Amino acid sequence: MGERIDAIEKVARGGELSDAIVREAVDRMTPGRSVRHETQTAVVLTESKDNAKCAVLERNAGSKRSVSLTVMTDKTPILTMTLLFAVADVIELTNLTDFINRANRPPGAKSAPAFDISPAQLLTAVNRRKNLLEVMRGFEKAYVVRYRPDRPKCFEITPPPASRR
Repeated sequence: MGERIDAIEKVARGGELSDAIVREAVDRMTPGRSVRHETQTAVVLTESKDNAKCAVLERNAGSKRSVSLTVMTDKTPILTMTLLFAVADVIELTNLTDFINRANRPPGAKSAPAFDISPAQLLTAVNRRKNLLEVMRGFEKAYVVRYRPDRPKCFEITPPPASRR
């Protein structure tokens, strides 16, 4: 992982990251591989002998959302890819919870959903959310996990009520 970051920093020469810089660095490391670089999402991964940390910051339409978790690795090692998959699951779980909350608002309510969704689509989202909760429960049983600042509210069995904006 460190050699990849070094390669990107070498191409960037201390400047801001851009699509062109990320693409050039990836092309140097793995010629022919394509990359999609989204500036609205930032991922920071830090590994040490005692723990592995991953934080994700998303910026969308002027709002920010972040998730950060630390896995203690002094007794149970973790693969980098396993950590990244877990963080991706947390992000998907958060997005599905928000989606389900919006879809469940009555049509005349403040911040009502701006989309049509069939009962079958809503059921699919609810079932996927249940599957992700099971995956994350298994992850938390396998590893000592700490969330920052707190364990996400979307981990509750019933989705928390949507905030009224």
